[in-house]
Amino acid sequence: MNNYIEYNNKMAFHPGYYIQELVEDSGLTQEDFAKRLDTTPKNLSLLIRGEQNLSIDIAV
Repeated sequence: MNNYIEYNNKMAFHPGYYIQELVEDSGLTQEDFAKRLDTTPKNLSLLIRGEQNLSIDIAV
């Protein structure tokens, strides 16, 4: 699954794309970052890969 879609010559990225950047910039492991988001590492991984939608809890 792509982390982006194209429409009218514009590109929109899945929220997981930006979450991945935040994880990398934080210097934390995905496991530690997931704990801070109060989610599991598996859920975070699915979100980053674009296989899961962003939940309201994580968005907040």
